[in-house]
Amino acid sequence: MLFWNIEGIGNLFNLDSSERDSTLNCDIICLVETWSRDNFKLTGQWQKYDCTQVNAVRLSNRGRGIGGIIILTDSNKFAVTGSTLNENFIILRVKNTKSNEVIIIANVYIQPQSEKDEALTEFFDTLQQIRESNSNSQLIICGDFNARIGREDMSEINLPPIIANRRLSKDSTINQRGKLLNEIIDSNDIEILNGRTINDIPGNFTYVCQSGSSCIDLFMGNPQVMNCVTSLKVLKFPHSNHFPIQLNLGLFIQNASHEPKIKWNQAKMLEYRSWNHK
Repeated sequence: MLFWNIEGIGNLFNLDSSERDSTLNCDIICLVETWSRDNFKLTGQWQKYDCTQVNAVRLSNRGRGIGGIIILTDSNKFAVTGSTLNENFIILRVKNTKSNEVIIIANVYIQPQSEKDEALTEFFDTLQQIRESNSNSQLIICGDFNARIGREDMSEINLPPIIANRRLSKDSTINQRGKLLNEIIDSNDIEILNGRTINDIPGNFTYVCQSGSSCIDLFMGNPQVMNCVTSLKVLKFPHSNHFPIQLNLGLFIQNASHEPKIKWNQAKMLEYRSWNHK
């Protein structure tokens, strides 16, 4: 799974062959700041995905659009069974077509201005309503929250060994929205994944520009998804000031509820008959 503040949907087509292969290898791709006011046209290799989109908004007759959010889901592996769309977020209910497991996926972009802080509360209020009717589902949240959450904290959830209880980050700053985000997730059994997994301890910067660096692009999950996480990695694509984040999850390739398969061994047939007739 991939999250990327792409800073213009055109950057998706500026990828070199290696970057494109890495992106297309993901079952789910979440993009924000597409800046696009048109529906995304899936052509070529991108046609394997279903697209759920919120178009960017233009506030004046001049300049590019603001925002824009897309979630691409591999149609061979997932079926979208529900969606909630807002200018700041998309929340999807998807079903794994092989295992029938339900996964809630949220992709979020909140502008940095302080008056947009209420959008953060609105997102989590909406998400909580969806969680109440999908209480056993895995939940994955990704987004550019423009929230800086500090260097470290300790989890109050029992995490599997592959995920560190102590989150470490290269970004030591906490801003006002970061404090608000920390309070919200602490009260909702949600855990930040940046700075806790293989390839990302301490958590890498996700935004780099001339004025500085920060970690504002985040992955989060509920306790149900934690056992499925295998690694998180910040990819150093050069096309945007934001780097993509790749989250690897076992839930897309396994299903714990499946009955074990029995493989027939012809050589054991006579042994079985002998035992069965004793």
